[in-house]
Amino acid sequence: MYYSFLAAYSGKDAGKIGISNPFPGFPMPNWRVTFSGLTNIKALGNIFRGFNISHGYRSLLSINAWKTNVIYDPENPGKTFDNSNNFVNQYDVGVVSFIEQYSPLIGIDFTMKNSLGGKLEYKKSRSVVMSFVNNQLTEIDSKEVVIGLSYRLRGLKFSVGNFMGGKTKKYNTDLNLKLDVGLRDNKTILRRIDESTNQISAGSKQFTLNFSADYNLSQSLQLRAYFNMNKNAPYISSQLANATTSGGFTLRFNLAQ
Repeated sequence: MYYSFLAAYSGKDAGKIGISNPFPGFPMPNWRVTFSGLTNIKALGNIFRGFNISHGYRSLLSINAWKTNVIYDPENPGKTFDNSNNFVNQYDVGVVSFIEQYSPLIGIDFTMKNSLGGKLEYKKSRSVVMSFVNNQLTEIDSKEVVIGLSYRLRGLKFSVGNFMGGKTKKYNTDLNLKLDVGLRDNKTILRRIDESTNQISAGSKQFTLNFSADYNLSQSLQLRAYFNMNKNAPYISSQLANATTSGGFTLRFNLAQ
């Protein structure tokens, strides 16, 4: 069943899956590709200071529990168990899992010459855990879209008066504005192989909105205003929909120079 699991979730022909050794001989490569050459085009270079397109992939296969089969006969590799048609393999695999992440599947990040910036990311991931002890498969699928905007307002001036009659403090630094909006869909599915049942056990649709405005009062002192909102709509009836909202001001003092 282990080799059938690999064939099903890797999209390969079951007849081409090697069964002599359950441990992969060569790992699948991970990669990340970033292309930033669009600004070399004169028409785009006059508008954008930077324009990046990125794509990344990461995978991990883990065999969490396995043991040598003492009844395996190398002289008779086609031997089956007495009470079934399953072959007697050299190794008994108890639990196997793999993780695939497209982080991102496609990502666009740009900064314009007027200090306006933006990003768009689409991410996908899945985590699959197969337990041959109870013939249960746990699958977690995740999809996420993130849209972000930023703007730097250069040389913003304002002053703060002194209530005690002292000198007015004047400031003249940049104001950094940032807005991120995200949509995420998480779903956990339990699949019972011997019963042919599929059940959603957890997961939700999430909406997030994060806004911040940063202003440096000095080299070590930063004033920040923020607003965060998170809405959660679960897939299962035993969990209630919820939403959290927070906002306010923070004053950060940095000791590092």
